[in-house]
Amino acid sequence: MNKATEIDPDYYIAYNNKISLFISKGALTEAINSAGQAVKAKPDLAESHTMLGMLYDYTGHPEKAKEQYFKALEIYRKRPASAGKEEQY
Repeated sequence: MNKATEIDPDYYIAYNNKISLFISKGALTEAINSAGQAVKAKPDLAESHTMLGMLYDYTGHPEKAKEQYFKALEIYRKRPASAGKEEQY
């Protein structure tokens, strides 16, 4: 399960996959740890901060959740409105 992140510690997608696995097993502490690693690997990805915030919220840490939500909002606001959209000709 850790092979991908051992090869590339910045491979945030592997951490996101771990989060899903841990949540499905009810291992929320491990999910939070993986979400924290995803945020470290790609700090400019708002979705990672949102996921970490949701996990904190669910586990009864509203202040930590709020901090992550605000970080996510900052990142979302910096994205151009056209991000991810293909040009139409």
